[in-house]
Amino acid sequence: MVPILRAGAYSLGVSTIPDEPQGPEIDPFSGDPIPSAEERRRKVRARGFLIAGIVLILASALQLSDAGYGHDPHREFANRRSYNTVKRSVHDALPMTILLGGSGLALIALGTWLGRPKGDAAKSS
Repeated sequence: MVPILRAGAYSLGVSTIPDEPQGPEIDPFSGDPIPSAEERRRKVRARGFLIAGIVLILASALQLSDAGYGHDPHREFANRRSYNTVKRSVHDALPMTILLGGSGLALIALGTWLGRPKGDAAKSS
């Protein structure tokens, strides 16, 4: 405690200010502590990684289905693709599908890891 002289309206009193930092600010509506700017930036980055991961997984599914169905939606039955043609195009698209899906899963894992509160890091180790 540090003594501080403070002049009141009628007297000269001595008060003390605690040296230890005050607790976190409390949200008056929810009663939860207000997160710091660093924590808010971290949460925003985590949400961005999660959204990017979901988009990559969706892109991989659409890329594989496009390879299987073909590009022409108005194809007549007589002009359909053979089984071997479809199989070859799907097999050719599979490495890119695995790459996109795996990247999406990695981004989701990174976003989940970044989104954890700081106190959970010690519990998971």
